[in-house]
Amino acid sequence: MTSGASLKPGACWEVPGGRPVVAQSLEVAPFAKLCCSSDVWGPAELHHLGATPWLRALARVLGEFVADGEWSAGQAARVAAMVGAGNARRVYDLTAPQALTPSRSRGRGRSHGLTP
Repeated sequence: MTSGASLKPGACWEVPGGRPVVAQSLEVAPFAKLCCSSDVWGPAELHHLGATPWLRALARVLGEFVADGEWSAGQAARVAAMVGAGNARRVYDLTAPQALTPSRSRGRGRSHGLTP
């Protein structure tokens, strides 16, 4: 595995699923450098199926940290939000998709007639 310290600024360390791997990742890498990874490509269903075990492992590990008194529930929720989506949004400059509305001026460079 790659150490979080050897990553370029803004890079993200993608972690495949599995409770031991997730637990170790949380111990050795900066939280701001971890990203949930489904480790698949193709249809959206495969991404969901790939991410589900990883997110379950993350929930299990964070729950153990809280139950053992090592972390507060708020700390666990913050890390889950960062690793589950926030870091990827930041690193890959992802924003929430804007709703498309019909444009008033069709044919001005937008063949579909929709504007963000």
